[in-house]
Amino acid sequence: MIHQPKCVIILCAGKGNRLKPATNYCPKPLVLIRGRPIISYLIENYLWNDFEEFVFVIGHKGKTMQKRLEQLHRKYRKKYPDKEINFHLKLNDHVSRGNGYSGYLGLRKVLEENLGDQVMLSMGDHLYSHNLIKHMCYERKSDDDIIIATDPNLDSIYVDVEEATKIMGDKKGNVVNIGKEINQFNRIDMGVFILRTKIVQLIDKLDEEEVVFGWTDVVRKTIEKGLIVRYCDTTEQEWVDIDNIYDYTVALSLLEDITTK
Repeated sequence: MIHQPKCVIILCAGKGNRLKPATNYCPKPLVLIRGRPIISYLIENYLWNDFEEFVFVIGHKGKTMQKRLEQLHRKYRKKYPDKEINFHLKLNDHVSRGNGYSGYLGLRKVLEENLGDQVMLSMGDHLYSHNLIKHMCYERKSDDDIIIATDPNLDSIYVDVEEATKIMGDKKGNVVNIGKEINQFNRIDMGVFILRTKIVQLIDKLDEEEVVFGWTDVVRKTIEKGLIVRYCDTTEQEWVDIDNIYDYTVALSLLEDITTK
């Protein structure tokens, strides 16, 4: 059964230090791949799946990001005149607080704009097929509080397992543990999520208790509180987290597979 949100939060606030020198001049989501910014591939994938509400959390080189997003907004409204496409921007003035804080700001923006009680969230530097979005929405159960896109192929030549966020899942589809440093794991986090906006109440507490927190901390807190966090194994073999120059070269080689499926 399909439980599909109509809004996606895309996190674009990070500094992208490991992709320097490209990120010396622009935010990582604006780095070009085959003549187009990374972020444009993500936007197209969500438009293909009939998403119309986009929340972008910007930070590093925020003015540059804002200007480019405004240009892209005009472009897509012209390209898809039958869609009511809305871009909502939220500035993160404290990028050093981590991507958990960026996700928190994005969820707060969703609530402020009354964009629904469920939403997708994506890292702004991950590339994947539009089929992944459709698959997640189809596989999601109505009582899930968070569902995480996962890759069970730990031998993939495209994934740096040591650097990846790892997940331990049980046979029932539940996420038992998550983190970069965990020793027991059987899946890799792909950086794409479906959320219930009610989890913002848990992040309120994190925001009060922690200066710096990642999105992984948000997921872990949700598990600790007994809410339902499930994984959704991808049917797509090609995806990439563009963290460094090597990942960028992988993205170049995979682009056709990712964007034509």
